[in-house]
Amino acid sequence: MARTILCLHLSLFALLIGNSIAFGQTGVVVPTVPSDSTTPSNPPSSTPNQIPTPNNSSITRFSCQYYDGKYTVMYEPQSQPGRFFAWAIPQSLGGGWNPQNRCQAIASRLELYRPDGLQELQIARQNNENIICVTTEAVSTCRIVFTVPRNRDPYSVRSSIFSNLTAADQGQQTTGVNTYINSPRRSGNNSHFRGGINLKPFLSMEDGGTGTNLNNGLLIPSRTPGKTILNPRLFR
Repeated sequence: MARTILCLHLSLFALLIGNSIAFGQTGVVVPTVPSDSTTPSNPPSSTPNQIPTPNNSSITRFSCQYYDGKYTVMYEPQSQPGRFFAWAIPQSLGGGWNPQNRCQAIASRLELYRPDGLQELQIARQNNENIICVTTEAVSTCRIVFTVPRNRDPYSVRSSIFSNLTAADQGQQTTGVNTYINSPRRSGNNSHFRGGINLKPFLSMEDGGTGTNLNNGLLIPSRTPGKTILNPRLFR
């Protein structure tokens, strides 16, 4: 009987001790992450914080400008804003191509190929027609700039454009050349003029050129804003 009473006392004492320990642990947070792992306090956002800056190649560099009474294909280097270098002054060729349309077509094509890195101005045959075309660093195939009229010598026409670029190298004010002028055929050995014309000296470094021949450009403070819209008809 005494042993039974002693066991009851011990059981009651153990119950009281257990409850006091449980009450003392109220509010304790049990960790759910292993002690040897870390959780960042500020997890990175899935959305980048930096806004991409505009690409300079998206800025129009070749454009058709109406200057000195003529529609002129102009190049405006990024390094010389407001300064323009005339590449060609097209004439009307008929068939719905007036000087303005032809000027816009040439400017649109040069601008379209410019991000690929203009390299050489060449002559090729396309659809049984002589064309003035350009090669680029990205595309080795010569892509059309404009079609040479059938009664014109393609090498003389191309040399007219090159003569204008040479004038800039000689420190003369660039005023443009008549792209489709009826120039006489050159006599003698024409091998020097039948190779590709390097365009790198006449392009700024931002466009993959050297800029060595970009001197004395025309100062045109303002021009009509906006980009020339590419017309699929211009690429026939």
